[in-house]
Amino acid sequence: MMPPLASASPRRSPPNPRLRRVRGGPLLLLLLMACAPMKPGATAHGGAGAQGDDVAVEPPKPHPPPVRVDTQASAIVLVEPRDVTLVLAMETLRTHPIGQNLGPLFAVMPQWRQLVQGLVKDPIRDLDWIFVSGPSLQSTAKDAVLVRYALDDAKVDDAIDALGRSTPAVAPFDLGVQGAKGTLANLDDGARVLVRAHPSLLVLSPPEKAAAAAAVLVRSNVVAPARAGEAFRLSLKDPHAQAPQVPASVHEARVWIMPRADGGAEVFGEGDCDDDARATAAAEELKETIRRTNHIGVRIVTQNILGSTRIAHEGSKVTLHLPASREQLQATLGIVAAFLGVDISPRPAPSATSSPSSPH
Repeated sequence: MMPPLASASPRRSPPNPRLRRVRGGPLLLLLLMACAPMKPGATAHGGAGAQGDDVAVEPPKPHPPPVRVDTQASAIVLVEPRDVTLVLAMETLRTHPIGQNLGPLFAVMPQWRQLVQGLVKDPIRDLDWIFVSGPSLQSTAKDAVLVRYALDDAKVDDAIDALGRSTPAVAPFDLGVQGAKGTLANLDDGARVLVRAHPSLLVLSPPEKAAAAAAVLVRSNVVAPARAGEAFRLSLKDPHAQAPQVPASVHEARVWIMPRADGGAEVFGEGDCDDDARATAAAEELKETIRRTNHIGVRIVTQNILGSTRIAHEGSKVTLHLPASREQLQATLGIVAAFLGVDISPRPAPSATSSPSSPH
């Protein structure tokens, strides 16, 4: 049976008062669009260069540069364990009558020999500071290194490229961090990633820590790690394992050097022991080590630099103080330089118009 045909005049539902309230909605929307302020360069017909009803679209804005905060060098170094921390302040040494001649000596240190010799001619003149931290100073493959240099960035980029070509297994390294560039190279005991994200700053990191270090670096203003007036600072955990002359009861040691204006220097040291008794014994052991080391031959060639060493203990801490004259420093460092086959004799002072040397 066919369904009944719909009536020609169907019954209408009574008007919905809610619909009546929004019936003017489209008109209201058009009025709001007409009165809204237009973006710069746009017109009522789609803006300059628009065709038909196309609306002008602004190009995407570039990402703002990251906000950099002052950060200690130790926060960039993400290697573990951090049993060794070394700071060298070349900007302090270059004003010292003895320190300014030590560039050849630092250039042959095995911890950074390939890096430094590949980048600069004179580490004292061309670098501001070096920061090293990691498991060991004897084998630095897992250590991280930060270098602040005083050279033009373009020259350092060229030197890094040349350094990369001269070492095996060199390739760009994808850090995955905007604003950071990575280069992988075998340098000084193992594979390192050279990270660049700041003018005048270079970071060397083990590959597995490079991306994390770069992520911190792009948000940081790295603060110079040396304390005011310091030229050198070394911190060691379990120092006896790396320097057998240190008593085994010392579980952490710190040594720092303060150059003097007269060409001499003050050497300070302190070591942490578990208690007062162990500190007393460690102090006596160090005195005996120095007494045996400072025999007549050493006293002659060093001008008795060890003779004025004072060792004491304060509670559970062992302390050391060694004041050295200019002549004693010159004699002692001269012996070290001769052993390493380098010359640290004084050089003519640079002229007032000279600039930091190019690495090539």
